[in-house]
Amino acid sequence: MANEMRRGFTLPQLKYQQFFRKDKETHHDLMARIHRSFKKSMKAGFPPIISIRRVANRKIPRGGGRMWLTLQGHFVLITGFPKSIGTTDEAMVVSYRDPWTGKDHMGRIRFPKSTFWAAPSIQKDGRVYKNPTLVADFPSSRIGIKKVRKGEQHALTLASGIGAF
Repeated sequence: MANEMRRGFTLPQLKYQQFFRKDKETHHDLMARIHRSFKKSMKAGFPPIISIRRVANRKIPRGGGRMWLTLQGHFVLITGFPKSIGTTDEAMVVSYRDPWTGKDHMGRIRFPKSTFWAAPSIQKDGRVYKNPTLVADFPSSRIGIKKVRKGEQHALTLASGIGAF
């Protein structure tokens, strides 16, 4: 729909991109790929819209095991990020606008500090991937926090984005 609206107005073609590690891609490679995508989209005049998700390691009632589940998702508009990232950087500071509040916020997109696993919908060939994406360290974000149970490990993660990538 967004691409239909842009036709005839010389606006950029919008694309969807998943922000999960590809085979043999490191966290730094993923962060560099995301940074390049943000940069390309901003240069084309379209601030990227990213999907973030609160995930939690929840006990399965009838199997006794645990599973990483998405508790809640949300979209934010990226409005700023560094011009470049270094080869040893483990995070990049971003500014974003939250459509729920209409306010601007600052946060970091960073490497995970603790281990989390891919949800079943992200598994490839039956394998489970350790730390499949980056963490959205957005201190003012309360996305899904009320759904986290006492003692559960949880993280706010990047999922995907729409932009002029």
